[in-house]
Amino acid sequence: MELPPFATFTPAGVVADAGAQLGSLDEVLWAARTPAELVGTIEELETLRSHLAALEASVLAEITD
Repeated sequence: MELPPFATFTPAGVVADAGAQLGSLDEVLWAARTPAELVGTIEELETLRSHLAALEASVLAEITD
């Protein structure tokens, strides 16, 4: 299995790669999407936001120990 060129195996690298991948949504013409696509996108963003907050809290807990 060949790894994608953006594969980075440090925590910061994984987060940077995720941010770059999400950047591909910057140019989406949201008005051209269906209501179901828009709602699905919002639901997934909420899930992602929760996951990111939990990860951030875990990392911050290690820094403040």
